[in-house]
Amino acid sequence: MTGDGGVGTSYSVHRGPTSARTTIIVAEAPSRYVSRTHALLGLRFDLEARLTPERGGTSLALEARTAWPRGLGWFGRLVEVFVLSPREAERELANLKAIIEAGDTRP
Repeated sequence: MTGDGGVGTSYSVHRGPTSARTTIIVAEAPSRYVSRTHALLGLRFDLEARLTPERGGTSLALEARTAWPRGLGWFGRLVEVFVLSPREAERELANLKAIIEAGDTRP
């Protein structure tokens, strides 16, 4: 990971022979983060995380937006289903957690 958890912080994730580069594009610590991932075949994946303090913990709301280049149609959807699996989501959440904790300056 490069950066301090703010805008511009980035990291690469290697999956088999491919890799994806993720960059934080919005960082409103500690309540809102948006990351953008550029992956294979021109896939762009934006993930917005909103954190809300609650009694006894924190609530996390996620919104994911996937953009495929024109012309991939059904093939892009198949790759999305099989590549962006729950396991991939867990990896991204772990990376987001590390970024948020790195940028948390509360005592």
